[in-house]
Amino acid sequence: MADELEPVSAGQEPDEDGFWQNLEARQQRQLKILAYLVGISILVLLFIIQNNDRVELSFIVFSFQTSLIWLIVMTYTAGALSGHLVTRLLRRRFFGSNAGRSDRR
Repeated sequence: MADELEPVSAGQEPDEDGFWQNLEARQQRQLKILAYLVGISILVLLFIIQNNDRVELSFIVFSFQTSLIWLIVMTYTAGALSGHLVTRLLRRRFFGSNAGRSDRR
């Protein structure tokens, strides 16, 4: 294809269109996704650093100490798991055993 872009070698400036315009749409999407992932990773790291205090959890007959971040993760996981199980139970109870499943053969 005559319309293909020539690669820019090291030390060579991109043409007047600029760097972003020389990228294919797929490469632009990949760079955007990479930027989002880096941003989310930084936010998660900051969240972990800010919630690193030790806390004591007392529950009926036992207690233990852990980092606040692990308590948050355990609570989130327990909530997500119980929500999933309750949804499955209600779906089976009210819509039959095969509700929500497609007929795969």
